[in-house]
Amino acid sequence: MFSIYEEMDKAMNIKQFLALSNLEKNISFKEESSKDKEFLLSLYASTREEELSYTTMSQIEKKIFINMQFDLKQSYYKKNYKDAEFLILKRKKQDIGRIVVDEREDHIHLVDIAIIKKMRSKGLGSFILKQLIENTNSKNKLFTLSVSLDNYKAISLYKKLGLHIVKTQNHYHQMQTSIKEVIDRE
Repeated sequence: MFSIYEEMDKAMNIKQFLALSNLEKNISFKEESSKDKEFLLSLYASTREEELSYTTMSQIEKKIFINMQFDLKQSYYKKNYKDAEFLILKRKKQDIGRIVVDEREDHIHLVDIAIIKKMRSKGLGSFILKQLIENTNSKNKLFTLSVSLDNYKAISLYKKLGLHIVKTQNHYHQMQTSIKEVIDRE
């Protein structure tokens, strides 16, 4: 199957590739900056809503907890993925998500992806991931990620995209796809 992405420069960085491959979905990307903290905190909080709904914490306690967890996560990412691309996803000038991708010599690792609540389940995440996997394949690298054991929806999506569980450790599955694996599954 012919792909326009095969014609792209294999040295292109993730941000450039995603920007070109997502034109048809009107998605653009910008590098994260300190100005994005409020958006990123709100986005992170939205990913923890369901989990926190089962607790007996007050709203103030939840806010403190989310702020603390967000700061820890950000610090961990910045320390452990120094060369990663930290990008804000935009659609029609509105911030709609975040993606963190770390490209190494032999693989591309999806560190984080999150999309605002009202834009979830519309195929945007799947579309972006397919483009990342295709870019990874064109560079003859593995595509890897880690996902929480209880994130069944994401695990199902990742399996549909051709990723396989290769290791389970500390409440996370480590998943990867094979080089040149067909990703045209839906």
